[in-house]
Amino acid sequence: MAESAAELRKNANIIFVREIEPRVRGLDKERKELLLEMTLFWIAFVLVYIAALWFAFKLQSDGFFAMTFLSLPLLAQMYHVGKVKEFENKIKRLVFPFVLQKLNDFKWADAYEGVDKNQLRYSGLFYGLFKNSKDISVELDDVFSGVYKDVDIQINDLTIEHEKSSVYFRGVVLKLDTKRSYTGTTLILQNKFHRKSFLRNLIAPVQDGLDTVILEDADFMKEYSVYSSDQVEARYILTPSFIERIKQISFAFDAKTIDISIVNNQIWIAVKTNKDMFKLGRLTKAVFDLEGYKKAVNEVASILELIDELKLDVNIGL
Repeated sequence: MAESAAELRKNANIIFVREIEPRVRGLDKERKELLLEMTLFWIAFVLVYIAALWFAFKLQSDGFFAMTFLSLPLLAQMYHVGKVKEFENKIKRLVFPFVLQKLNDFKWADAYEGVDKNQLRYSGLFYGLFKNSKDISVELDDVFSGVYKDVDIQINDLTIEHEKSSVYFRGVVLKLDTKRSYTGTTLILQNKFHRKSFLRNLIAPVQDGLDTVILEDADFMKEYSVYSSDQVEARYILTPSFIERIKQISFAFDAKTIDISIVNNQIWIAVKTNKDMFKLGRLTKAVFDLEGYKKAVNEVASILELIDELKLDVNIGL
């Protein structure tokens, strides 16, 4: 049986001292070299940028000036991010196997193993996006997969962009394959200003065939909107204890919004955080930094605690 989230936290220090620190310490020299390289790069860039702007100004070409002003910083930032991400992934390939070693077959996977646009469309969580936009890209950062308490779990740290690189969603999308099968589709969508009922049909419409579900919990109905193709099943799923878990999950992740979709045997959870999760390998900190490692462990453990909260291994009406 997989180690629990509590045991993962408890054993974090032991794993760090015995397994991780000896392996990553050798990379600290590489980190310092990369930090120096990036520092020199940005110094050189500033000098080149000023010279390029001066040259464009002397040419009195508005088009060349605008292109120089906008494109050069973007290219420099892309280069910097690419170099840092390459170094970060090198650390993750060393660290995460030991973080996940007692979680059965859990693994940190390459991005191509994560969810794709068709799966996200199927979840129903981003119906308005797929209905209103054709140019959609999904950029995956970290992907974890495995089995925890008889639930097949895929954890996707991703960014969804649409129409000229406009960020639509940044955070974590969880796909849970359970042993249960649901006859209908149920959506629980957290209300924000742009999602209020009088704006939803214009900005974030809900797929056809789903009707509004009204629950007795007035406070919950102020915070969330519920839609389902099966009113009876939706009420069976949305017990008071499950409603409380949704509130706890949102608090635990410090989520901007949290949406849930239940379709067939799958539960999809989109936790919008607007931040990079599972962050490792900062250039300004030693690669064997315990706090950075423990933060990554806590983020992984929080996902497992989410599964514990939903109690998907126990038949409680979910």
